[in-house]
Amino acid sequence: MQKRIRMFFGGVILSVGMLATTPMVNAAEMQVNGEKDIELAYENVSVCTSKLSIVGREATCKSLVKAKKSKQIRVIMKLQKHLNGEWKTLKEWSGSTTGTTYSLNKNYVVETGTYRVRTTFKVGTETIIKNSNSVKR
Repeated sequence: MQKRIRMFFGGVILSVGMLATTPMVNAAEMQVNGEKDIELAYENVSVCTSKLSIVGREATCKSLVKAKKSKQIRVIMKLQKHLNGEWKTLKEWSGSTTGTTYSLNKNYVVETGTYRVRTTFKVGTETIIKNSNSVKR
């Protein structure tokens, strides 16, 4: 009986120890197009977006990042076209700053096809990749 009690408490202590040392990732539930989606809560980033709109032949690419506190920020934004089942990069822009907000906005003339913007945000030690919705022209 005493052996079982020791084994039980040993298992409890081991379980608590494993929980205490396991890194936690925070997530927030949000609605996207009427469907629930899970978005990670980042350590350094409060907001990051990657957007694309096309009017006529002009694609407008926009990427925005907001840090929770002043950090080194680097943004690499790529305009990509869907060709033969793959996303091919047509144009790439980048920029950086130290601060809490950075926005990168560029225009590019496009032909008929399906496009997206793929942005890599580097804020402090954190790297996040966001894709815009795909847009047909």
